[in-house]
Amino acid sequence: AWTPDSSRVVVVTKDRLQQQLEEIACRLSDGRSLSLQRESDPAWTDAPPTPRVDPDHQYLWRTHIGDHESGAVRWALVETADQHEGVASNQVLTPDHIDAGRMLHFDAQEKTFFFEGTEHGKTDRSIYRGTVSEEPGKAPWAAPASFLTGAGGWHSAKFDDTGGWAVVRHSSTTRPPREELRRVGDGALHAELGDARAPALTALTLSVPEVMQVPTKGGQLNVRLWAPADLEAQRAAEPERTWPLLVHVYAGPGARMVRDTWGRGPIFHTLLNQRGFLVAEIDGRGSGGQGARFKRAVYGRLGMLELEDQVLGVQSLTKRSYIDATRVGIWGWSYGGTMACNALVRRSDVF
Repeated sequence: AWTPDSSRVVVVTKDRLQQQLEEIACRLSDGRSLSLQRESDPAWTDAPPTPRVDPDHQYLWRTHIGDHESGAVRWALVETADQHEGVASNQVLTPDHIDAGRMLHFDAQEKTFFFEGTEHGKTDRSIYRGTVSEEPGKAPWAAPASFLTGAGGWHSAKFDDTGGWAVVRHSSTTRPPREELRRVGDGALHAELGDARAPALTALTLSVPEVMQVPTKGGQLNVRLWAPADLEAQRAAEPERTWPLLVHVYAGPGARMVRDTWGRGPIFHTLLNQRGFLVAEIDGRGSGGQGARFKRAVYGRLGMLELEDQVLGVQSLTKRSYIDATRVGIWGWSYGGTMACNALVRRSDVF
């Protein structure tokens, strides 16, 4: 990233093991390099978004490093002493119970900002409004910008340069995305820009998943079970019937399956439900949304803890009398394909 006066280029480097990360400002006039930030992690560091340096030599930095317990992904405001000196201050902006996503807008004059984030353990994503504290040592604060997001579901936004307007996108597990143009000051709706919900989709009886939590070491499993919309009626008509269970898995580091957002799930899983299958998705250790420590628990033993938690999730579900523990399948793509093979080889007693 270039500084506003184009005198320096800011570069982020990582070592081969991805445990050391450094941000360097390189001056074009004489080639001098200045280290701005260093981070290290015994597991791995995540490459941050491209830094943006403003004319006052401030920039925003997304980090999971710090002395907070959760290991949350957080935004920090970094201020350099001047154009060619090192870091003068480094202030964490976002609270430690939220994994912070994209920074949407930062107002240096008003000391306010907006960012996307997920509260640890939750399956939705909100747009948060925060304030830069001017009191040393005061804990960071942020709250959902409810006038932009509403309740539940998955939210994202794009702000204009002034911070006065935002294009807000919202969806949920059973609701396709819609986009609106809203005024940030009071949240007033200015225009509906688009809606992906079509009459043919509205006419479908989509399965609505049940979401539950199962304790595991260092956190919880988020589990989602997709069943036919008329499951209770079917059970009443056939009390002795049992259903096979199909686990849809990914489980790659930082990824999440159980999110309250639109995707292929409701349509494909409804089809599978109509064909007589129940479908489960299980986010265990290694998944995102519960802080860096929960995600990095799998370091050095990929495929082991993830599989343990898939098994734990299945065992919690098969306690239900109508789920057949002798007919449990598993499928996935990419890392999920690896996990499916891993499950069949290592835990053929379950899958």
